[in-house]
Amino acid sequence: MSLILLLLLDPAAALELPGEVTDPEEAGIRLALRATGESLADPSISSVYRPSVFTGGVGVVVPFYSFLQADVEVSYSRMSGQELSQSSSTHSETSETLEIIPLSVVVEAVYSMSRGEMFAGLGPAITPFKAIHSPNEDNDGATATVGGKLALEMRAGIRMDTGMIQPPLAAVEGRPVQALDFELYAGRRHQFHLKDEGYNLGAWRAAAGLAVRF
Repeated sequence: MSLILLLLLDPAAALELPGEVTDPEEAGIRLALRATGESLADPSISSVYRPSVFTGGVGVVVPFYSFLQADVEVSYSRMSGQELSQSSSTHSETSETLEIIPLSVVVEAVYSMSRGEMFAGLGPAITPFKAIHSPNEDNDGATATVGGKLALEMRAGIRMDTGMIQPPLAAVEGRPVQALDFELYAGRRHQFHLKDEGYNLGAWRAAAGLAVRF
C-alpha cells in the first residue's frame, strides 16, 4: 500500500536507481593519498633495478556529470641499481638511478552504493623520467637521460566510507569535510610505442589509500 502511495505522490523518487548519482555536488571532491605497487614491463629495467617498485602518490577526484568523475593522479618513484657491463652483460661496480613521475587523468564511471562506490575508467597518462648513469657510446657521453613516455591508464576499483568522520549537522561556510574514504584499485599503464628504442615504462598497478571527501 505504501509503495502505491509513493508511486502516486512522487513517481520520480520511487523509480530512482540505487546506483545513480544525480548531483555531482553531493558526491563531493576527494583528496587522496595513495600507496602504489607497480610491476614494470621493461625487462631491461628489471635487470638493472628490480621488476617491481612501490611508490607514493596524490590524487584529486572531481565529479563533473551524473555518474562520471575525473581522477588526476601524480606519483613518484626512485630506483637504484648496478649498471650492466656492455661486454659481459654482468653487473658492474657503477651505480645507476632511475626516477619516474607518472601523471594520469582518468575519467571514471561510478556506481554508487550505500557506503561507497565502484568505479572503472581510462584516460591519458604521461611518464616523465630521469636516468643517471655513466657515459657510454649509446648515450653520446651523457651522464643523464631525461624524457617522457605517453600511455593509456586503465583502472577499476572501489571506495568505501570508513565511518570515521561524520558530516557537520549545522551549516558551515566553504566545503566541510564529509567523510574519510578507503580506496582500492587495480589497473594497467599501457605505453604507446612511438619508437622501438628507449624505456618501456608500462606497468601493472595496484593502489590503496585514504581519501578525504569535501
